[in-house]
Amino acid sequence: MSPEEEARLRVLLQRKQHDLENCTSKMKGLTPQNKKRLRNRHASCVSRLKKKLYICNLQRDLEKAKAIIASLQADSDAQQDTIAQLKIENTRLNTLR
Repeated sequence: MSPEEEARLRVLLQRKQHDLENCTSKMKGLTPQNKKRLRNRHASCVSRLKKKLYICNLQRDLEKAKAIIASLQADSDAQQDTIAQLKIENTRLNTLR
């Protein structure tokens, strides 16, 4: 998810949360069932947006973790190469004695 899309979702979430808080004032003349249905509709919309943002955050964290792992793996490979070269040099020097 692009940063622009994430920002758009955050703004939409704030708007929907505000609508949820203020929806009771717009319910005059509705039956209790309809009031509950409307509140649930607003709440489920907010919940879906929160879930999308949560998944977006998890995906971003996963990508960061993958980048760190790749970097550490490259460091490890470089150190293994250095160790192998030093072992070869050590063996060569020991044979010169």
